[in-house]
Amino acid sequence: YHMLVGRPGFDTTTSNITTLIYTILEKGPTPPSQYNPALTAEVEAVVMRALQRDPAQRFERAEKMSSALNQALGRKLDEHPVYAPTPLPNADRPKYVSQPLPSTPTLSTSTNPIVGKHRRTRLLMGGAFLVMALLISGLIFALATGGSEDGEEAEATTTQLVTLQNATVLAGETGVAADVVPSQAQITAAQARVSSGGFVAYIACTQETDYHAKQAREMRDLAAAYGIELRVYDADTDSYQQVTLVERARADGATGLIVCPLDPELLDETLKSVQAAKIPLVLLQSAIPSYGGVKLTGDEYAMGLRAGQYAGQLIRDELDGIAQVVILDYPDMPAIVLRANGIEEGILEYAPNAAIVGRYIGGTPAFGKQSVQKLVDQGVDFDMIVSINDAGAIGAIEVLEDAGIGPDDVMIVGIDAETQALDYIRRGYYFRASEEIGRQEFSTAAVNAMVRLLAGSTMPEVIRVPPGQMVTRENLPEPEATPYQGVE
Repeated sequence: YHMLVGRPGFDTTTSNITTLIYTILEKGPTPPSQYNPALTAEVEAVVMRALQRDPAQRFERAEKMSSALNQALGRKLDEHPVYAPTPLPNADRPKYVSQPLPSTPTLSTSTNPIVGKHRRTRLLMGGAFLVMALLISGLIFALATGGSEDGEEAEATTTQLVTLQNATVLAGETGVAADVVPSQAQITAAQARVSSGGFVAYIACTQETDYHAKQAREMRDLAAAYGIELRVYDADTDSYQQVTLVERARADGATGLIVCPLDPELLDETLKSVQAAKIPLVLLQSAIPSYGGVKLTGDEYAMGLRAGQYAGQLIRDELDGIAQVVILDYPDMPAIVLRANGIEEGILEYAPNAAIVGRYIGGTPAFGKQSVQKLVDQGVDFDMIVSINDAGAIGAIEVLEDAGIGPDDVMIVGIDAETQALDYIRRGYYFRASEEIGRQEFSTAAVNAMVRLLAGSTMPEVIRVPPGQMVTRENLPEPEATPYQGVE
């Protein structure tokens, strides 16, 4: 493509990596005839077939592409089979939008006199690499056995090293957080695995919320206590950027990955690549494949159900069972949708006459603010907001304050028990309750699972982390040393 038109098929000079990824995944390269109208439809068809995203649509071998090019150029080579491309109909060919190159390159079929020399060079290099591989193998064996002449002892030591490098994940098995606490031997083995510049990368969904920022800090601190570096890569709720960050972490030399998936479908090919590379993987979501790694989960539905039931009781006891309820959801994450389903059913269990106004995107203060602002602008009445997390509801409060809708007009129930939400509960400011979901337990289990994977241990595929309790004004914990100072 580049030789025919003088430029790549995609504009790699753009500073917007998200746009570039979208173009590659969804649109494909610009047909080369747009830049060089001298190309025939037949030659263009060969080039575009070679650039198909689906490997099954491309040429199986270089010989087939060569034959197709020869036919497209009108050459008759009886000694080679011909694989005819499907030319683009003239009516479907894009119109010329740029200046052509001065001339069209000529494809030569002359014999290359250097081929034989290259073949001999490859044979010599192959022999050299074989000798080097044997020397390295002998050195590794000597180091592994400690120079022992005892064959049985040497074999046992070598097997142990292999075991430490390859964890076993038991597909379909479920364990609890207590099952993955590493032993000192496993910590030592994990330290050895990440030595020489290795580290664990945490690909975070966001750092904008109090919950996620604290979770990242807890992971980093625990990993440091184990003598392992953990670096945080913040996707900032951008699904395309998260794909890029996984690849960047691998390029930076990450030995293991902990991922909070934003868009499981978009991450699919990237995580398959991680699995193929045998990189230890911990996923902070259960509603996706494990890709050879370990998944952490709370019971998302039960978590939402508990928050919804509490909201339903408030409606029953304080609003005579009748209310207009807004649910702040995050539809891009299947696990969070389960949580929102639980919220809705919990509300209706205790307040069957309550009306669900709708489910709107939340998850971050910005999204929560945006959704509630639209409702206020449209004049929609509501008495309660129940949110899949505190962050979205905190953003909604900004809108309520600006609109003059006070805490006596709207009650809020959230999930996460963030510092700011707890401060609001303490002061009776919009928030009536927030569910503590075991953030620290999640952080600890994620790092513990990664340590055991790095150490080559046997692990269940799914690890359940128990949720906490509903935090209300009656059972509030003592405020943190530096609580959020909200504004009445």
